[in-house]
Amino acid sequence: MVSLNHSAIHLTKSISDVEEALLDYNYYPLRGLSKLQSSLLTMQASTQSEDFHPLFHPRLDCLLASVKKLSDSGSPYDESYHAVFSSASDALFQIALAYQFGVDHSLQLSHLLSEERDCWSKLSNMADVLDKNPVAIAYTASLSADSFSMSSSALEDVLISLSGAGEVSFHLTTSLNSMYRGYFKLITIQSLSWLKSRYPDLDWRGPIRLTEDSLKRLCELTFLPLFQNLTMPRASRALLLAQFEHDFKDIHYQKFDTLFSGKTNSVLNGHIRVPVERDFPRIDFDQSMICFPVHHGGYVYSAYRSLNGQELSQKVVYTACLGRDFLPHFLYEVSTTFGQCVFDQKDVHGRYAVDESDFQCDDGQLWLSLEGVRAPLLLSLPIFAQNAAAYCLLPHCISNVILIAQAGQYFALPYDDIRGVEGICAKIRSPQAWVKNVWQTPSNAFLLEPLLFHFENAPIIQSKPNHQRFGNKDKSGYYSGRLGELSIWLSAELVSVILPYQSPNQFVWMNDRQFVSTAFIIQDGECFDKVLSQYTCYDSALVLDEPAEFSVVLECEENSVVLPVSDCEWHASLPDEWISPSSLGDIDSESKHSKPFDSMLFSHKSAVVTAENFVLFVAEFGPYFHQFKSDY
Repeated sequence: MVSLNHSAIHLTKSISDVEEALLDYNYYPLRGLSKLQSSLLTMQASTQSEDFHPLFHPRLDCLLASVKKLSDSGSPYDESYHAVFSSASDALFQIALAYQFGVDHSLQLSHLLSEERDCWSKLSNMADVLDKNPVAIAYTASLSADSFSMSSSALEDVLISLSGAGEVSFHLTTSLNSMYRGYFKLITIQSLSWLKSRYPDLDWRGPIRLTEDSLKRLCELTFLPLFQNLTMPRASRALLLAQFEHDFKDIHYQKFDTLFSGKTNSVLNGHIRVPVERDFPRIDFDQSMICFPVHHGGYVYSAYRSLNGQELSQKVVYTACLGRDFLPHFLYEVSTTFGQCVFDQKDVHGRYAVDESDFQCDDGQLWLSLEGVRAPLLLSLPIFAQNAAAYCLLPHCISNVILIAQAGQYFALPYDDIRGVEGICAKIRSPQAWVKNVWQTPSNAFLLEPLLFHFENAPIIQSKPNHQRFGNKDKSGYYSGRLGELSIWLSAELVSVILPYQSPNQFVWMNDRQFVSTAFIIQDGECFDKVLSQYTCYDSALVLDEPAEFSVVLECEENSVVLPVSDCEWHASLPDEWISPSSLGDIDSESKHSKPFDSMLFSHKSAVVTAENFVLFVAEFGPYFHQFKSDY
């Protein structure tokens, strides 16, 4: 009677399982490595004899350890690893099968365990080259033109297949008659070349960013409150802010010079990391331009100055908005004879002690030459506080200057004192001429950074989705209240937020040799500079001589205004006796009126503002947002 060798039966099955696992690894790396590890453990249990060659068990242990390390690294597919696993497992199985015919037979194959074989040296080095913290990358795959859409069963098959490579989802765009069209999103550590070779019927794109716009928005909303949270332990707050800033900058920021197509020999500050929106196109580079980033109104813009021979144009032209910058900056708060202001420390090139003999006069302008840089001396600033003196310094009174760079130009500013502060820039819908940036400190104080150059072609920032551009249609009804002596009704779709009355910040700036009084408020990191206040309203129809109860922010068509309103209440509709606001479409927007609201009156001293007449409303109130004066 013939007896069965159960060890041989087990080994034969293990060999078959290993072959199947290696085939799976080629198409489904995660599943293949899992099967390979299980099969090798079965083999290990079947070969416990001490009569094997002394290297047999260490080699088997090394193979198992390498398979486990590759699994722990996310199971990436690698053709060289595939060959190594196949060669090493084949050698071990040959020796194990030979052992069934006697110890001498297995020892005759001991050369298969020699270090001279590449598979063993590569296995021993695998631990050093494997990434213990692999980075998963997101790719999208759409149906090719030949398979424009697919059925639910076919879609399910593809999802199951892709799940072997990583985390997969399907994003539906259209469906018709049980046929579906859309795209797959796969988060995997596998390479794009592997995906294309394994799934050639899909059109692969990527990599794409893993962070979604909603997550980015959540981070933006979170950072300012965290920055201004002074009740948190100082060390914990600093650690959390630093980690937050590092991770977010790594994902959403890149070096400025990487945004250009072609050579970038004439790019200033190209090493600075700037926020860049998703899918931002490359900037065409012109050798006749000097390009640089400009931080203005909480956003970063690409800008240039024309180069004509050796002469650099003074005109700064903005070409595109790169993105919103809401991370903190280190600033210098500078005390001058005309008030306090701040500058980004990255823009400050040094502080110098000077005297009158260091100045050169050229066409009535004083200049300083400092470390190879020639800069005009600023004897006044274009912006200062209401209570600050506005006068020019005498040169012999200047002993210290700070050298500042803005938009590729240098300026020397006299100062009395200077200290370091930290701030986050409030966002402004589009760059304004009255200020470069409004900074918020951890204690929620505001600091103004003056604009020292003239710019052109500033793009408008569309901060809201297009469907909200003409008001928020989800809101209905009207808010009524008093604006000075007027009764005003506001369409609810225009009302962004109703706040307890915010006393506006008042300052003065110079515009075409005229002093301009302007007020602004900051709310949730945004600066609103169209604010009606007693500082700017001098019309008898709008007497605002006492604080109101509420500050109402209206937003529509990329415009925003802040109104001081009292007795604010919501109503489902306008009073029955009032004319429908739709009749406002016939108003002549070019007509001139002696008092605000004349074109919008429905009854004596009562008015309604809707999305249809909002632009007219803003235009009529233009003079009341910035009051021109000459007697400061």
